[in-house]
Amino acid sequence: MVKRPEYILSPELLAHWDRVKDEDIYTVDIGIACVGTKVKLSDYPKRKSNESNEQFAKRVNNWLNKRDSTYEEC
Repeated sequence: MVKRPEYILSPELLAHWDRVKDEDIYTVDIGIACVGTKVKLSDYPKRKSNESNEQFAKRVNNWLNKRDSTYEEC
């Protein structure tokens, strides 16, 4: 696993990274966001007026599978 600070640090923190000392204590605010790199996740399916329960369930399951695959890519 390659650990590169430029992939996770803000530009401001990266600019000061060479001055960060291992023995000092820092308080940081961390956030993680992911939508995948290959597939853009569409909105949850809306039921069509002429759609059967089975058809709608199939579309929802397909959407759930794509969502899960997208999250696993992160």
